Amino acid sequence: MSEKENKYHERYIKWRDKTRDQLSFFNNLLLTVSVGFLSYSFTKISLSHYYFVFNNCQIFSSLMKIHLKPTLLSMSLIIISLSIIFGLLVAITRLYDFRITAQIVQIRSWVNEELPIQTHKYRFWLKSILIFKVILGKYKKIEYRNCVKFQFMSKTEQSVFKKDFRNLRCIAHNLGSLTWSNLNCQILCFFIGVLLFGVAQFY
Repeated sequence: MSEKENKYHERYIKWRDKTRDQLSFFNNLLLTVSVGFLSYSFTKISLSHYYFVFNNCQIFSSLMKIHLKPTLLSMSLIIISLSIIFGLLVAITRLYDFRITAQIVQIRSWVNEELPIQTHKYRFWLKSILIFKVILGKYKKIEYRNCVKFQFMSKTEQSVFKKDFRNLRCIAHNLGSLTWSNLNCQILCFFIGVLLFGVAQFY
């Protein structure tokens, strides 16, 4: 690596670490605010806001009248709750992303040879279940004993090893992508929930 490439690589690492730290801080902050806001919102909802009005005591002709304010408050609670769920998913995906990335770095240190760096994006449905897959450990892991034997493997065995390594990189890459997707959903749900709550207060 040339001096120029090394300088920009160091800058990249610096800003990547800053981004990671800010992501952690922002996620924790938003989770804290969301939980606090959810607790406060609960105090604004009363069961007395909901009532039924029946015309002429006939069940089939009865109409359920729901005030707009409690409806907006309920929607706000649901959406803020979704924001909290997405926030928890951000924390989980980051945790497993770091764990698998650490494994990848360790494998590279054990194998004295260039390993694949290619990755690819999973389809939406596969990315959606990825978090459950890694939590349950349903992915191929690479052990130390396989790494030290790499130089003595046949071409076919080395090809299988590299394929498993590429799959690990793909999992880490897609977990990182999933983290940012969940963060975007967390932010969106939070602001929609706050907006609905604000509209309900002025109704």
